[in-house]
Amino acid sequence: MARTAMSQLEDQIELVPREAFAAGYAAVMQAIREIASRPAPAEKLSTPTAPARRGRPPRQPQPAPRKTQARQAGADSKPARKTP
Repeated sequence: MARTAMSQLEDQIELVPREAFAAGYAAVMQAIREIASRPAPAEKLSTPTAPARRGRPPRQPQPAPRKTQARQAGADSKPARKTP
């Protein structure tokens, strides 16, 4: 008798989540049917043309560095060494 009562109780405990799931599933499906049966909105929502980029922005091209002319010998430079 105790085993039969335990078995029935286990069956009832297993049945509760199944019924709750089935009820929730039915409610969700009904909501989806209602939303799907509505007409499309009249206004057109703008969509972005390109996804937003992450991270650093691309590097901008830098102008080439100026080439400096070699220093010309002037009055302040050392005189050339004389060889005997």
